[in-house]
Amino acid sequence: MSRGFVVALLFAGCLVVTSEGAAHAGTVEAMNRCTANQVPDIDTTITVRGNGGGSFPAEAVPSNVIEPGDVFYIITTETTKVSTGSGAAGDVGPGGNGVAAPTSFPYPGLSKYSAVLRFNNNPAGWVGSPVQVTTQRSRCIRWDSSWPVRMLFGVNDDNPGDNGGGWDFRILVQKANAVTSPAMEGCRLARTPTTGGFVRVSGSGGGGFPSGSDPGNVLNPGDVFSVGYLSGNVGTGFGSPGVGAYGNGIPAPGGWPYPGLFQYSAVLRFNNNPGGWVGAPAHAAAFGGCHVWSGALPVRLLFGVNDTNTWDNSGYWEFAIRIYR
Repeated sequence: MSRGFVVALLFAGCLVVTSEGAAHAGTVEAMNRCTANQVPDIDTTITVRGNGGGSFPAEAVPSNVIEPGDVFYIITTETTKVSTGSGAAGDVGPGGNGVAAPTSFPYPGLSKYSAVLRFNNNPAGWVGSPVQVTTQRSRCIRWDSSWPVRMLFGVNDDNPGDNGGGWDFRILVQKANAVTSPAMEGCRLARTPTTGGFVRVSGSGGGGFPSGSDPGNVLNPGDVFSVGYLSGNVGTGFGSPGVGAYGNGIPAPGGWPYPGLFQYSAVLRFNNNPGGWVGAPAHAAAFGGCHVWSGALPVRLLFGVNDTNTWDNSGYWEFAIRIYR
């Protein structure tokens, strides 16, 4: 990492660094990386629930993660569906039923029962008009507004309360202010990492990288790392449905292991051996893409489950760890 005045801040659940002396890519380079399909700075898959919507970042109070000049790319899938309730359109993909909604719907003119994206600045409010997600997918889009924003998703339905299911959207972001380095280049080009491996995070017991009962520190200051959520579901109790790494999308109240993070989600904590915890707990699924470890201490990666009662859980989540130096 280059020299210069360094400011550390909590961003989208993880510690990141800006530096006066750092080399930054800029918006043209961000667009070039996107069109070249390079590994982005942020790579995560969120769920937009038919009866409750969703957000990027997937947080209880989403931060303004899209900044002026950033480039984003949304990938949708037709394999995830929303059930629109009795007497409505049945199961639909993110494009809805293809019929323009009347004025009684939340977003007149957009397709009925479709996924709708709104950009929002916290705390200033809405930025721009609502758009149908399917008009934004599978293309590199530069954020040209002067406002940093978060993405808030809803369903264009006049009665979403009886909906079920959800849509999965993979969101990639190339940051215009990303720091460049040989380690970052290696991550972006998906070269063979300095070290890495796979972690199965057990629903009843968690996991760690490196493996073992008391693993050593593996992530050093200035390293670039990626924690990619590959697959898996965790059953959260007898008869309960399985959940992905973001859990059920409901912020956990006080009394849970990690209040504010989603219930039943996979949680990542950075830990120095033997010094202790470094930084705040965060959703493990938020660390796809290429991230710079800006902590002052070397750490290991420890995973847990945000559940008050893990003994009756089953299944696992699998993550791919890549570290570049």
